[in-house]
Parts: sequence; structure tokens; C-alpha cells
Amino acid sequence: MPANSNSRNIRRLSIDSLRLPALPVQWNPKKQVEKAKKFLAEFNQVPLIYAAPDGEILFGEEFWLALREAGATEVDVVFINDKSPAELKAIRLALHRIPQDARWIDETCG
Repeated sequence: MPANSNSRNIRRLSIDSLRLPALPVQWNPKKQVEKAKKFLAEFNQVPLIYAAPDGEILFGEEFWLALREAGATEVDVVFINDKSPAELKAIRLALHRIPQDARWIDETCG
């Protein structure tokens, strides 16, 4: 695997400093946001939200929406820096697509 330079930082900041993407990769139905709310009620914020330097959310929209609806004022964010708009788009697509390919391991998969 080639070594790429990745510049990122994790910060806690105002939830209002982030925004949903103009063209979402996935639609987050109310049911998904409700599941995120239940998760957050039990575990607090475990998943991080990924964002571009301008505050556009790349991944974690359902958790951001759930946190906002729950009245959170701050959120933990991983900012992906030093990437072109095309690279940020590819990152956003990959972060949404890769989990869709995951499968539960059951006894028949051995």
C-alpha cells in the first residue's frame, strides 16, 4: 500500500460550525437518526464525525443530526485537511460505501 500524506486533526467544537453537504451521498431517514439517538443515549458520542476544513460533513450525518436534536452544543470532529475537492469527494464516497460491503459473521461462514 503506498504511503500517502494524511493531514487530519480531531477537535471538539460548536455543533453549529458544521453543515450537511449540499449533495448528500446517502439519504438518512428518520429511522436511522432515531437509531443514532438510541445509540448516543446509551454510549454518548463514540463515533466521530468527519468533515472537510470548511465544516461540510463528510461522514456521520445521522449522528450529527441526532446530537443536534438532543440539544448537544458541541461535537467531536475529525477534520480532513490538505485534500483537493475531488479527493474529499472520493473520501466521502468511500466512508459511506465501505461499511455497506460489510457482512455479519455467522456460524455458517465458518
